[in-house]
Amino acid sequence: MRQERILTILYDLALVIGSADHVDSLLMKVLQRLIFHTGYPCGLALQWHDDALADEGYRHVLLQAGIGDHRLNACLGNPVRFPAKLVTGEADEINIDDLQQLPLKQGHYRSALRLPVPGYGVVLLLTPVVPQSKTPFTEIFKPILANLAKAIVLCERNEAYTKDLIADRDAARFSNERFRHAMDHAQDAIYLIDPETMRFIDFNQQASEALGYTSAELSRLDVQDIMVDVGRDRLTNFFKRTIREGHTRFLSSHHRRKDGTAFPAEIHVDALEQAGSEPVIIAVARDIQERKGYGEALFEEKERALVTLQSIGDAVITTDRDGIITYMNPVAETLTGYTIEEVKDKSLEKAFQVIDEISRSPAINPVDACLSRSEVISLAHHSLLISRDGREIAIENSAAPIRQRDGTIADRHGRLKAEAISPR
Repeated sequence: MRQERILTILYDLALVIGSADHVDSLLMKVLQRLIFHTGYPCGLALQWHDDALADEGYRHVLLQAGIGDHRLNACLGNPVRFPAKLVTGEADEINIDDLQQLPLKQGHYRSALRLPVPGYGVVLLLTPVVPQSKTPFTEIFKPILANLAKAIVLCERNEAYTKDLIADRDAARFSNERFRHAMDHAQDAIYLIDPETMRFIDFNQQASEALGYTSAELSRLDVQDIMVDVGRDRLTNFFKRTIREGHTRFLSSHHRRKDGTAFPAEIHVDALEQAGSEPVIIAVARDIQERKGYGEALFEEKERALVTLQSIGDAVITTDRDGIITYMNPVAETLTGYTIEEVKDKSLEKAFQVIDEISRSPAINPVDACLSRSEVISLAHHSLLISRDGREIAIENSAAPIRQRDGTIADRHGRLKAEAISPR
């Protein structure tokens, strides 16, 4: 073979090897060019497989690419049992004795050109005609096969990198979809804010509904367009501190709707880290107008209850679950001789000392009895209250637990009620 022809072949194969970025396409292109330049009509690219599967005289290899015989297609990517003398050894041209059990036309191929790929496997070129003259293909292709081995490694790394990128993209897409789903199904308004420009990057449907804007309208606004009572400088500093400290902070403000009305909002503000870019602000805003209404109604109800307790003729003392005094009405102050300021946060025994009129022994603690039985307790008759100045006042009393809506006794912040302390 003329030197010019050899150089042309090597240059052509080098171009093919350098143009591929996936192993499968690389091997197919190389096989096509080898078949073209050698005249061998069939080519296979085989990768070494588990040696544990090898048996005497045979070697298991993976068929990674094949061209020239349609029977090869059914076995691509699968282990195939080849005669060891055909697939192992140096580059050589070999007469074929037996290709039984191979995915090839039986009895058709008579000769093979074996081209080992270092560290990978082997390329076989098959022909039905035994060559009459020996052409030094084995020597010509040695440098190309070394480059092919390097290109295969690069392609495998590229494929692994591409798979990682795809996996990261899919994970990010899934994360974004979950985040979007969480935003759109949240009951509160959620805003993503650029802390530099104060513009809205994103927001959920609840945000636009709460403010009365369409999504397109709200996307053209910034935070200052909706916050009535927080200046830009204060808000900028608030966002910067939130990013710097890295934890959730709280802000109260009035938000202005499109129609000009405003409502009080409680805002949870946090920094949302972004890979490769600056953090953004995520703000979760809740309309507390309704809650304020409930609070005002509760305050009014409490005031009415206190007025009632202040005005009734019986003495009333309330305690928590530990028997610590939390309230006394004026009648209780008169009977015991203590003011609420003197005994608040002290145990019941400080103001409420009761003895049996007959035995003169201390009466049972009504709070303890009430809590242990979880029911109303009425103390025995002939009970005497020892007031602060030592006077003995005959009383009838009872203790009742204050229960929550579910029927349980109020927790430590609740109260236990001792009532109906009156002279007999």
